[in-house]
Amino acid sequence: MIKPNESPLVEKNAQKVGDAKYERFVEQFSNLKNDLIKRYLKSTKKNFDSQLEEEDFYMNHVWSFDIGLEFDNAGLVAFTAFNRCNASIAANKDLWKEGMKYVAINSNSIDKKKINKLEIEELASILVQYIDDGNQLADGEDANLATQKALKEKKERSIPIEICRTVSDLTEFVSKLEDPSINGLCKYLHNSAKQNDQSGLKNVWAHALEKMEGIRGYAFALASNFTKDLMLWWASYENMSFQELRDDVIGQTNKPDVHVKRMLCLISQPWLFEALREIHADYNNFAENDAQKILSLCDESGDWKNYYYKIVNSLCGKAGIAPLELDRVLYGLMSGNISDYGTEVKIQKPTLDELEIILNKTS
Repeated sequence: MIKPNESPLVEKNAQKVGDAKYERFVEQFSNLKNDLIKRYLKSTKKNFDSQLEEEDFYMNHVWSFDIGLEFDNAGLVAFTAFNRCNASIAANKDLWKEGMKYVAINSNSIDKKKINKLEIEELASILVQYIDDGNQLADGEDANLATQKALKEKKERSIPIEICRTVSDLTEFVSKLEDPSINGLCKYLHNSAKQNDQSGLKNVWAHALEKMEGIRGYAFALASNFTKDLMLWWASYENMSFQELRDDVIGQTNKPDVHVKRMLCLISQPWLFEALREIHADYNNFAENDAQKILSLCDESGDWKNYYYKIVNSLCGKAGIAPLELDRVLYGLMSGNISDYGTEVKIQKPTLDELEIILNKTS
């Protein structure tokens, strides 16, 4: 037992949970998955005519990845900017995706076979021309002109130049690989994960994430998101089946998203439901820092990341699922964002009380 004392939410004891505690997770995951499906049907006013239709929907929610880009070198450049805009910066990821695709197509540094480093000067110059031609990188005329000005002046620490630096760093990294292409990058990251898996490492993507964190702007969360989505995109391009994905190291990709962190805490530390109510908080008031604090208190090393991968592996082992499935079900249910064959569908998220019922429900 460890007594946390830094937050009113964690006044009680965060317990180190043994594997026996996870026995119920098989049933809990089934309940969470079924609830996600029910909420999807209610939101879309659909019905599944067969078990096969339901399974097909579930598989597509877990592993489909489609952002309207070709899986090629130009697509990688566009995807890199798109992912960078997933951070809490004031930038429209779809506009930047299209802008960077234009850059890659019109750059002398990118062709179908090889990626060379895109220098900031070239990136900024092509994007300025892109805006001159009547295109947008920001919502609204004033914001678009401000973006163009920042690019012209190469204004340090401005959002446009920060995005350009991320793209430049990524292209430089890929240019040094044995196969300097999108396929070469995927194979490089995939081989790293396979080697870690064979070595028995709990976080098989640790080395790949470390490499991606070296890209400017790609801290741990964005590096995780980039790696997960890139590998799903590659799996789709390679026509990998759902079972193949489950068995492959790609099935072990997952992003330590705020919803997944919260849910891991609530699953492993059920006293948190009452603790939240005692401070008049709901699910959305469960701060990410508090979730990380609780996870760290459960680990002997005091490292929340270490315990995160430990508990993910334990839960998934008990339920016979891939970490990617856990990630997508928990994120989909608690964020309210469902992927329906590449189209985003909004569902009504469960309340804290409803969630407690779902986790405690028995067949």
